Amino acid sequence: MIIDILNELASTTSRYNKEAILTREKNNGLLKAVFVAALDPMINYHIRKIPQYESGLHNIGGLEIALKMLDDLSSRMFTGHAAIFHLSTILSGVNQ
Repeated sequence: MIIDILNELASTTSRYNKEAILTREKNNGLLKAVFVAALDPMINYHIRKIPQYESGLHNIGGLEIALKMLDDLSSRMFTGHAAIFHLSTILSGVNQ
């Protein structure tokens, strides 16, 4: 799971250990997609703060689909209140 890899990265302060973890996971496309979605400075979701959401309220089908749904925000398919609702739907449809 992606959260396990992120927790493993967070649990070490050693650059060598972090590099070893990332090297081990170099073929993990989902992890790469998560890093791009979170860290690419060229991607903007156009929402300033995370809206309120209830965890587990929706079932969107997993992290892969959630990342694709985020593309709708960066492409401005949804704006304003619709974008906020879309993001809350995504967040309530994925687990930690």
